[in-house]
Amino acid sequence: MIGRDFKSVSPSKFNMPFLFWFFAKIYFGFKKPKITILGSEFAGQIESVGKSVSLFKEGDQVFGYMGQSMGAYAEYLSISEKGIVATKPVNMTYEEAAVVPYGAIMALNLLRKGNVQRGQKVLIIGASGAIGSAAVQIAKFFEADVTGVCSTRRLEFVKSLGADKIIDYTKEDFTKNGETYDLIFDILNKSSYSACKGSLVKNGKYLLASFKSKELVEMLWTSVLAVRKWSVLWHRKNQKIYFS
Repeated sequence: MIGRDFKSVSPSKFNMPFLFWFFAKIYFGFKKPKITILGSEFAGQIESVGKSVSLFKEGDQVFGYMGQSMGAYAEYLSISEKGIVATKPVNMTYEEAAVVPYGAIMALNLLRKGNVQRGQKVLIIGASGAIGSAAVQIAKFFEADVTGVCSTRRLEFVKSLGADKIIDYTKEDFTKNGETYDLIFDILNKSSYSACKGSLVKNGKYLLASFKSKELVEMLWTSVLAVRKWSVLWHRKNQKIYFS
């Protein structure tokens, strides 16, 4: 949201609920950017360290994530050793390392919330983007059976990430192929719960990385229904009847 088009970012273009847009505007600025140096991901070599730093030393090659504080596109930046920073793998260039943190952090946190287990079937919609490509690899690390959904030109890329199956969304509708999944993970809110629920196993999960107010209401409603269902089962098990 920072740059020449900052003023044009309207709630309709912001892929999250209105309140999130409002608070983001407060943080980043309504009329002009409060933060003028862009960039949240970085990679580079440490020029100097503080006296109390023990995890890194001068000359170390590192990469990391600045988050919403940004400033990563500066020539020099300062970050705490307790921040999101790690030693860069020797087999990666700075360019390769710099694009890893955001997608990997988001994918890992969300897949943990989805409680992905070994042998589960996971469908990832948007498997070729920053979050999606990381999600494919992390889900495979968790030993899940992974199906990636992407466009025709990205099929080989998603296959190279380790996906067990790839679906070209321009040619196939996964909701009509008869397959069911333990987890459907939609990165950019390109599907809907109503369309996907038939493709979920019993107690399956529908997970969104981004969502609007409509999806937020659906989340709250399905949570209420789940609690009501559990309550009814508990009452029946204990042979009690309640009226409301």
